[in-house]
Amino acid sequence: MNFADRVALSARSLRAIITFATPLSILALGSALACRPALPSAPTKQGSPGRSEEERDPIASLDRLENRVASLEAANSPLPSRDLSAILKALARSTAPLSKHARQQLDEVASRLAATPLRSLAQAGIVKEALLLVVDALRPLTPPASDEDAYHAALRELAEAREQLDDLLRLDDQRDRLTHSLQAVTNAIFLARGAKPPFEASTPVFHARHIELGSFEDELARARRDIASLASISLMGSRLASARALASMADMIEAGDSGRALTRQVAELRFQTARLDRGPQTALGRAGWIRAGLQAAVDALVLSRGQARSAWIDEAQRAVAGIDEGSASSFQRAAIQDAFRATVDAFAALGTDGDAGLAARQASP
Repeated sequence: MNFADRVALSARSLRAIITFATPLSILALGSALACRPALPSAPTKQGSPGRSEEERDPIASLDRLENRVASLEAANSPLPSRDLSAILKALARSTAPLSKHARQQLDEVASRLAATPLRSLAQAGIVKEALLLVVDALRPLTPPASDEDAYHAALRELAEAREQLDDLLRLDDQRDRLTHSLQAVTNAIFLARGAKPPFEASTPVFHARHIELGSFEDELARARRDIASLASISLMGSRLASARALASMADMIEAGDSGRALTRQVAELRFQTARLDRGPQTALGRAGWIRAGLQAAVDALVLSRGQARSAWIDEAQRAVAGIDEGSASSFQRAAIQDAFRATVDAFAALGTDGDAGLAARQASP
């Protein structure tokens, strides 16, 4: 066999070896990889997908809210709707302890506000709606024990500031009220988050009421008429009739409060009146709103009487406590009417002290 033949034979033998060995090599490599221990994966950055930037950095969201509200006093006139809307959106994004539904509602209200034209009369009502959403969401929260008194005081101030906003005035014409209400809601949110409130609590001097109140006796008579109408009003009209009766009681207490000692109770009454007035016809919480308003009226009478006990007050308190907050108001119309009547009767019997007003009862029980 010559040299060329030997080379050809060697080439054929090598191809046969490669053809036979390649599948075995692949199988061996696969087995080796299968038996190889898995390498640890590269560390990934810890985080919670789906959380907003504000939830990840609550301090930054509170700072944005404070800055936007603080800049309101220097804002242009007329107030741009988009600037007001930005404040409401900042509210929504700084209220991480609240439910997602509450934040979505605030966003929707902010979008409606952004769509309003300059100097629109609708702006005040929209802002009051947003503040009501925040108050409703903040009330059930448990504040830090060290700030509990300050937190409840901030909520009361917020309720009163919201009530002072006039739906029939443009926001530019009540800039002081708007600023106060937004500062109050910012303070309440800061306290709910365990932070120091950025604005000083204050009660600014507001413009005079458009409707002057009469004497205590005049307002008492009007409250009696509004309460008496509850017995004959239809079921569909009971919500607004109840709101009107609460408003009359607030006017009655304010007219008799010459010493301005009962402003918090009056503000609570007006706050619950607004909830009834603006709430949906089928709201399940309506009975609770009525009870809270009447309780504020009874509290005003107790405060004005000092330590003096009275069967009139005891009867009013029992009647108000008889309203079941968890039941629909349509199922307990009689109990609600009794509570209204017992409360106004107590004021008729005890609530006036001549020209000195309700507050004088504190000094002379």
